[in-house]
Amino acid sequence: MSKNVGHMGLIALLLLGLIVPLFSQTTYAQDDTQVVIAGSTYLDELMRVLTQNFTDTTETETEFTFQAEGLTAGFEALCAGSVDLVMSTRPISDEELLGCETDFIEVLLAVEGLVLIPDMGITATLNCTTSDNLSNILGAGANEQLTWLDVSPTATSPDELTLYGPERDISTFLASLLPSEQARDDYETFATLNDVIEQLQTPGSNTLVFTTLSEWAALSEEERGDVRVLDITADDFTTCVSPTIEAVEEGNYALGRRLMLYVNANNLEKVSPFLNFALEEEGITTTTSDLGFSTPTTASLEAGRGNIIERRTGRTFSRPESPVATNTAEQGSIAIHGSSIASYRADIVYTAFNSKYAAVTLDVTPLGDTEGWQAFCGGEVDVLQVSRQATEEELATCRDNDINPTQVFLGSDAVVLVVSNEELPTCVSYEDIRTLIVNDSVDVDKGMMDDSEDVSEAPTEETEDSEEQAATPQPDGPQGPTDWSQFGADVPLLILPPALGSLENDLVFTEIAPGEFLLRRTDVPTVQEVPENTDLEAVDYRLGAIPNYEGGALTWAFWSEVQARDIEGLRPLEVGSDCVAPSVETISDGSYPFSVSSYLVFSDVALGDAFAGALLWDLLSEETAALLTEAEVIGIDRETLVEQRESLFNIIAQAQTARIEAEGEVTEEGVEEETGTEEGSENGTVNPDGSVNPDGTVNEDGTTGEEATPNATPQEVTPEAATPEEGSE
Repeated sequence: MSKNVGHMGLIALLLLGLIVPLFSQTTYAQDDTQVVIAGSTYLDELMRVLTQNFTDTTETETEFTFQAEGLTAGFEALCAGSVDLVMSTRPISDEELLGCETDFIEVLLAVEGLVLIPDMGITATLNCTTSDNLSNILGAGANEQLTWLDVSPTATSPDELTLYGPERDISTFLASLLPSEQARDDYETFATLNDVIEQLQTPGSNTLVFTTLSEWAALSEEERGDVRVLDITADDFTTCVSPTIEAVEEGNYALGRRLMLYVNANNLEKVSPFLNFALEEEGITTTTSDLGFSTPTTASLEAGRGNIIERRTGRTFSRPESPVATNTAEQGSIAIHGSSIASYRADIVYTAFNSKYAAVTLDVTPLGDTEGWQAFCGGEVDVLQVSRQATEEELATCRDNDINPTQVFLGSDAVVLVVSNEELPTCVSYEDIRTLIVNDSVDVDKGMMDDSEDVSEAPTEETEDSEEQAATPQPDGPQGPTDWSQFGADVPLLILPPALGSLENDLVFTEIAPGEFLLRRTDVPTVQEVPENTDLEAVDYRLGAIPNYEGGALTWAFWSEVQARDIEGLRPLEVGSDCVAPSVETISDGSYPFSVSSYLVFSDVALGDAFAGALLWDLLSEETAALLTEAEVIGIDRETLVEQRESLFNIIAQAQTARIEAEGEVTEEGVEEETGTEEGSENGTVNPDGSVNPDGTVNEDGTTGEEATPNATPQEVTPEAATPEEGSE
């Protein structure tokens, strides 16, 4: 994104020792009654009106001194601690932030937007244009005589048009939206929108009006009639955004900007009374429209007051869109270890990530939950997919190795056995399930595993052994019962199973016979596979057929799939010796036997990795959160995921910066090695820690020989689901 400055550029500035010049003018920032205001002259009038209203309506001894000498100088003064407030038309930049020695608080003061309004005859065929076309309409170099094709190449009318704009000078705002920073001035003017509304309501008048969002919003629905503004897209019509205050605040409307105050947090006590006044109804809401600005939403004003009350410092309104500065076209890879069972929902995340980072390979290595946590807490792997949280013992190992897991919950689900016939039992034990669906006509003893092995990676139809299972010669005749008589129902049995190698089979088999080598039944006609020529999804075919079979049909599928289809007549069976019924509660707490959860866990090293950090950030995006929500797994709350995204921003950004700084240090040390400034053996290679390998080799972590230690970067992150420690801001 253009507003994000690459971290490498920041570190380069740091290494070169560049120091931002400080504001040199004498000020009164430390005086208890003097409030010094610096920054953009563009907001000078707005702030003077606000401060005067505050002085006139409150009993205060506060005096306001204005030193508006430009925004760059204003930020320099703020960071030097020599002013109290800075009026800003843009966010503080990464370079300015790097040299800032003063804590600051952001407050959204106002927003402004530009709207384009065509006459009603055009909006039937033209309702959106790109922000790039603004130069063709309002730039100083635009055609003197405009046509609708200048407004948008997709316009169906080539007719010439008449351009109208407000009498009030908005050229400074216009210039801020144009690459050339120069706006045209050869257009017809109007005093108020009501002066041209009749022309806009006349189809064929070939009228185009530009004005502020504030003036458009002041028109009532009755005054507007059927006149509509153009939506604006910044991405070639992929997303057309209507001009609203909310869209400007969120940064989604390309022809708008946020106007903010930056508050010196060290002097918060003396400026708080004024800020509280400004952010209330008697303050900013009675001031903005008269000057062409729009009042922020109630939520943004409350957020600003919250920043003041709770002293929330940093970029709360203007933080960059992503803490990871990674080109989406760059090639790379992410190594992910852990349980293959957890991939059931993790795959949604991976697919969404690869839709943006197509050149990044995700290498998933199955280790199992137990071995996965051991490897993670031992510093051997940095990204983990697991079906359970860490035990206290495993977390203790992580703490001993200074490894702080950042964990994101991807939801819970379960495999449920489904029937329809009311004559069938309501509950089945593990032995009953084995009798019904497992092929016990072959000798399974040859496939027995050591019971001490991790259940989450027991050989199942999903592993390499599945080829051996599928290739095992099957004896003629039934591989199990062909009716339900031994379960108290005199009806034929029809099994409609998931495909061989499916996760549904794995979850059931590893639960009913931990460590055993089991085969699913394949004997026709009792077992009927989904036909290859059906147009239905396999799960739709199986679930849809259950209530239509006159005998006793059985299948097993994920709870989320059953709930999403809501097929009348389906009845999930209770399971186990305690006859536990599947429900949101029993699946959430794991008491239902075939429940499964999915987690992605990141180490500090992973958060600093360009691609792994991007994976975590994308995981918590609105788009991925929506996909997880649509999957109807249990425990996923879209709002919570997005809130976690906010809380994780600083954690990821700090890890990314630490990595880049470390890379910069290694580069400097490498230069010292080449110039011989480090002491070392004449025949050896100098390591970053000053040690020397006799054979001339350097270990990845800077140690010599066999002294390599696990990679670990301490980071204060709690092991709970993506929740940082207090104070991480």
